[in-house]
Amino acid sequence: MEAKVLITSLSFLFAVLGSLPSGTCPLIDFNRGGNDFIAYNIGYRKTYEALLPLLRNSPFENKHGLSVTIYDGNAVSISFFTRILEYIDTHTDELGTSEDVEIIRHAFDVFDKQVYRTIVTFTPLGYYHIFVDMTDEFWDLVYAQNPLALSWLNVLAAYALVYKLYFIRDNNIWVDYMNWYREWYGHKYFWDEPVYQAVVEQGYCVSDYSLLQFFNPLECATIDEIS
Repeated sequence: MEAKVLITSLSFLFAVLGSLPSGTCPLIDFNRGGNDFIAYNIGYRKTYEALLPLLRNSPFENKHGLSVTIYDGNAVSISFFTRILEYIDTHTDELGTSEDVEIIRHAFDVFDKQVYRTIVTFTPLGYYHIFVDMTDEFWDLVYAQNPLALSWLNVLAAYALVYKLYFIRDNNIWVDYMNWYREWYGHKYFWDEPVYQAVVEQGYCVSDYSLLQFFNPLECATIDEIS
């Protein structure tokens, strides 16, 4: 029972931490001091793995607390992610080592499926699980400031804003990261700037999650066209 309570409490804690204003808990600390949102989620995964023997045959055996995996094999790719995955597949040699690119491509694919699940279940329940599902190898690339991995995190932050996972729209860890990424990396990839314009500048968000299937900032110039 104590193990189940701990897992539930940690899940609730991350939902709160992710919504807090800037300066409370940064999304990422590249010095790896262990006090950023990503580091806490890595710790959550390790805690879950240690508690797994105590969670057998319970709804908590799945680290998401879900009876159905969030990565449906029948998921339909979202057009926005399809464009990104196609770009990665056709520019692998330019993006880094094949091993690193494959790790990051998998991260985009996993997130694509999470968005699809949000559409069909009408809830972004699986959003925070993405942090737990990413491997240590992937997070090593993020902390090493691999440009493509940082772009993935930028897209992830954008969807947190789209899902309204914050207390204050313009003061949270998600918009902080997106502003930092834009300033320091200048939007290296073709999807970076359209995502920023749609989500940060135009304030796109949804209450009806079925509308996410129409959200493709690569094809929409104004908020009126995507809301």
